[in-house]
Amino acid sequence: MPKAEINGAQHFYGVTGAGQPVLFIHGGYGGAESAVVPKLPPEIVGILPPDRFQIITYDRRNAGQSEFTEAHYTLDDLADDARALLDHLSADKAIVVGSSAGGSTASCRP
Repeated sequence: MPKAEINGAQHFYGVTGAGQPVLFIHGGYGGAESAVVPKLPPEIVGILPPDRFQIITYDRRNAGQSEFTEAHYTLDDLADDARALLDHLSADKAIVVGSSAGGSTASCRP
């Protein structure tokens, strides 16, 4: 996986395919491979044709192979990281697919 400096922390990410960007955001702390994009079974491969979709996965801060820090961060910070990664990859728009990060809905903006 390549890495990028995103909002002051090193983030590992992967990109495959071309076309409409699809950003996968994992909820678990093991990184994208353990939470959102484990080894895909053969019947799933091909649902997002690589000539039409650019699949973007990454390990969010303090997860997987990305940098671990003791700095406090919020869900807003994680959203800013996702946007900054898309900016780094020159993706103006993306389909976003995510799994739960847990926590309280009180910390989410309407």
